[in-house]
Amino acid sequence: MSVSETGSDRERQTQPAYFLRDHHPFRWAMCVGVHSAPSSRPHNGRVPSFPLPSNPSGAPEMTTTWDEVRHTLRTSLGAMFDIWIAPLRLHKLSLNAPVQPSVQLIAPHARIRTWVEHSYQDAIQQAWCEVLRVPSVVLQIRLDSEITSADADLCEAPSTAEASSTAVVLHQSALPTRASRRRAPRAMDEAQFTTAARSMPTWQQPPPQAQLFPGTVRAPAPKPDASARRTAASAAPVAISDSVLPSDKTFEHFVVGSCNQFAHAAARSVADDTSIIRYNPLFIYGGTGLGKTHLMVAVGHQRLAAAPNTRVLYVTAEQFTNELIESLRFKQMTEFRNKYRRDTDLLLMDDVQFVSGKERTQEELFHTFEWLRERGRQIIFTADVLPRDIRGFEPRLRTRFESGMLADMQPPDQETLIAILHEKAESCGRPIPSDVASYVAARVRGSIREIEGVVHRLDALSKLYGQHPTLAFVRAHLGNVLPDGPPRPEADDIMVEVASAFSVQVSQLLGRSKVRDLVRPRHVAMFLVRKHTGSSFPAIGRRFRRDHTTVQHGCRKIEQAMQTDMELRQIVHTIERTIGC
Repeated sequence: MSVSETGSDRERQTQPAYFLRDHHPFRWAMCVGVHSAPSSRPHNGRVPSFPLPSNPSGAPEMTTTWDEVRHTLRTSLGAMFDIWIAPLRLHKLSLNAPVQPSVQLIAPHARIRTWVEHSYQDAIQQAWCEVLRVPSVVLQIRLDSEITSADADLCEAPSTAEASSTAVVLHQSALPTRASRRRAPRAMDEAQFTTAARSMPTWQQPPPQAQLFPGTVRAPAPKPDASARRTAASAAPVAISDSVLPSDKTFEHFVVGSCNQFAHAAARSVADDTSIIRYNPLFIYGGTGLGKTHLMVAVGHQRLAAAPNTRVLYVTAEQFTNELIESLRFKQMTEFRNKYRRDTDLLLMDDVQFVSGKERTQEELFHTFEWLRERGRQIIFTADVLPRDIRGFEPRLRTRFESGMLADMQPPDQETLIAILHEKAESCGRPIPSDVASYVAARVRGSIREIEGVVHRLDALSKLYGQHPTLAFVRAHLGNVLPDGPPRPEADDIMVEVASAFSVQVSQLLGRSKVRDLVRPRHVAMFLVRKHTGSSFPAIGRRFRRDHTTVQHGCRKIEQAMQTDMELRQIVHTIERTIGC
């Protein structure tokens, strides 16, 4: 089908054209035809020919071109790029097409292809036009399962079958500029459009019920017959494979200590699908970098190892929220709910506290939770604190989370830290001596992520200098990271010791309760964190989930009370000696 623009009244008389409304009443774009196989019908010699950029050295390197397109899309789409565009692969790029360059992308499964065609096809085409410096491109998005061995050569010209298949063509020249919108005539009303369309030859008429987007017309996909629909409905959805779940986060690589023994046992029980004891949901909570995600992902690995067809879905609460927003925006709630409900056997959701205060997200999460649990499908959540301590959480969600198994994770002790250091070093292929592990563990008393950072730095330095990591080597090259002398206590260490001294839990120090037996330990923890870490009042407030004025008030009260309360002063001094201050 030919593609043309309305440039003058004479052109309108010699070649029929029609206009379609888009979503904005003042925006208009000319309908662009569907690229098809050569037809025996006359084209009146008006098929335009667009000059392609000169390329004396042959076809451009496809990988480099695709990388440029991806960079452009990442800049324009932001976080949505990683969710929807990153899974796409470039299959074929042809600059020898009769009219426009031809691009074929591969989607891993139908859900991504449908969403990209509906929401991001315009952006992808515009990015290709910018990179190739051409006015238009022909874009096709195919499924991985549709690619055959005959398609192996990525540089060959499109086959006849491909040329006759449906494709969407975008012309930048057909998109109205800001100036052209001001002087553009009103779009035809429905009656005028129908009359104009009927006056065209049959082969130029627009496809019925076309989905209209600014500057493009997308031909509807042919409806599958009943047998094809049954086959598609019975096909198993794509499950997350081991390559998607972090490969190192398994039970074999998890170091068990007194700080995480209970959470590990609960996760093991959930991972064993044949276990009589079932905890649904399993809610793992604790501070940052203590291994909550590791345990949760390990459950997914074990389920997949026992039953490869298990449909495991691992997401963060932020990703769940972003996908919900996109689904509401583009009216794709059916696909969204199928992904998180019907197509999921095991749901792993990280950092669920992110949905606090988001009413619509909490409503959707509630119904998803109910749907999965009613059908006996396992759910695992992680969070920083207990469900009751998450502000802005709906009671119906909080009570359901508390109805399962709550497993806390505490900061590791010295022995567990040494074991974690050995495990991380061996996973890097560079074991470290025991004296080095003890030296590092005594000075790195933060999260496990900090330990991983030290191990990776030590591995890089050992490769650079060609030396084994001896104690002298560590002192010489990691002095700025691991200074000699008493290590400065971390806020987590202080909170653990304060909780132990007052016989409460760390989660209660971070909670919202105003019981006197919890308020005083909380103020003592704030006072000691301020005194021995040098953190600012706002930083301490963020850690304790309070504003900085509350922290100032708590520190001032403890300072005043210690002048007259000898028992409190003795408790504070005992805690300071325990943390090495």
